[in-house]
Amino acid sequence: MWRDNHSSDEDPEDYFSHFKMALSDYAKAFDDNPVALAWIEEGIGKIDKAIEGLQSETPDAWEPDDYYHGESGVVHAPDARSIFDDVDE
Repeated sequence: MWRDNHSSDEDPEDYFSHFKMALSDYAKAFDDNPVALAWIEEGIGKIDKAIEGLQSETPDAWEPDDYYHGESGVVHAPDARSIFDDVDE
């Protein structure tokens, strides 16, 4: 259910953080119950797998360096004229 409600524009780790925190709190509350702890740990493991799955489905964020390499694209030829060359004439 939680996985189905995940929005593609939200980081999966952030999305599941409240759920994982709640399960961690339950683990502290049930630290004397090994059966409950096993279920909680299994749930946290399934959340981690869901996060990995969602992250693999999400395209990498666009990085400016992917397209821009610090060059302006303007050719600086020695005989190139400025657009202002004719203004003073």
